[in-house]
Amino acid sequence: MSRKQPRRPARTARRASRTHPNPSAGVGLWTRLDHDVLGMPAPAVYIPAQALAPSTAADWGFQSMLHRDADAPIPFAHARDRHMAADLASDTEMILLSLPAEAFATTAPLVSAVPEPLSSGRFATSHPTAWTTAAYAAQSLLLLIGPDERPALPAGSDLADLWLFHSAIAVVPLVAPQPG
Repeated sequence: MSRKQPRRPARTARRASRTHPNPSAGVGLWTRLDHDVLGMPAPAVYIPAQALAPSTAADWGFQSMLHRDADAPIPFAHARDRHMAADLASDTEMILLSLPAEAFATTAPLVSAVPEPLSSGRFATSHPTAWTTAAYAAQSLLLLIGPDERPALPAGSDLADLWLFHSAIAVVPLVAPQPG
């Protein structure tokens, strides 16, 4: 006699699909934020939470924008002995990577560090030159992970950026050298 396997609930199936090596495939675009207008110290990228594994923000030490002290330094994204980093893979893509902590403990290249891809995303347009230059000058990006849908509010409105308060923030270093 064969036993029927129980059906996996839709929620579990959806959660399992979010841990795929490229969970952002088929998910909305990632968004470059105008860090100068928002008063942020470095170029920033907004990633819908749906594009990442469900516990990414908590596991990697992202801080809630709503509860963080504005005068405190923004934390670097790290989990145990790993650090998150970003690679501006092309003019319209970015890859998030996990690297061993020792990769950031020295200025010498760490040949043995094998990055593990965490996620990749795409942008609707090419990275503006000024944004890319500012990112490489800062040698890092601010990542914000938040609600899957950005509200449709008019630009310049006092409410236009309130959705950011429902996000979590961390710093990630850039791993690829500035294009020559």
